[in-house]
Amino acid sequence: MTNALTANISDMGDMGEAILENILQDCGMTKDRDYKTQFTDKNESGQIFRPDVVIFLPEKRNIIIDSKLPMKDWYDYQNTDDEKAKEVSIKNFISSMKSHINAIHKKDYTNLIKLNSPDYVFIFMPHDYALITAQKYDQSISNYAQQKQVIIVGPSTLIMCMKLVESIWRLEKQNKNSKEIAEIAGSMFDQIAKTLNLLEKTEASLIKSTENINQSKKYITDGKGSLLSRANKIKDLGAKTKVELDINE
Repeated sequence: MTNALTANISDMGDMGEAILENILQDCGMTKDRDYKTQFTDKNESGQIFRPDVVIFLPEKRNIIIDSKLPMKDWYDYQNTDDEKAKEVSIKNFISSMKSHINAIHKKDYTNLIKLNSPDYVFIFMPHDYALITAQKYDQSISNYAQQKQVIIVGPSTLIMCMKLVESIWRLEKQNKNSKEIAEIAGSMFDQIAKTLNLLEKTEASLIKSTENINQSKKYITDGKGSLLSRANKIKDLGAKTKVELDINE
């Protein structure tokens, strides 16, 4: 690990990205669903950029994380007992941090076409103690980074940030579920209302039909001059019939 983080920029980036991915996965994130590595995008001028890691947020927002911060001078600082050498190494480390901050700022990741990024880019430092030491030696380093629209995060800070992202997604899911529940409930009410309205119309139609039937029966059966009384008189006079009436006169 030490060799990879101190040899060349490509190896440093690969190792830093591996540590970064492990943290993201430990936070419950899934590659290509919650984040993507080596995301390829262009700016408005057509220049191609590949941020190390892009985190996906609700409403198509993103967080960009760079993992290629040079760590060689930090390991030199850690691996010597000579105070003068330590002083030189930590100065060089601060200088390399500022150079990397400037390089990230110039890339202007926030203006990539496909990404909707916040105004800040995260630079991941794979050791919390290295970040603490750098901030202790140069208290202006954090402000310097922020002025360049950069935030330096160590593993502990990154975990807290990713837990916040997880909370944002959970809240988004709850809001989405609440909206879906409201839509289903509204649709259910509409269906109930339509069904009751139809039943009401059907009931009214049935009542009207029953009234018409009763009225028709009255026309046939009621009174001495009704059709039924006349038909019975014809029957009494000798008309041959085959069907008996099931109703009482």
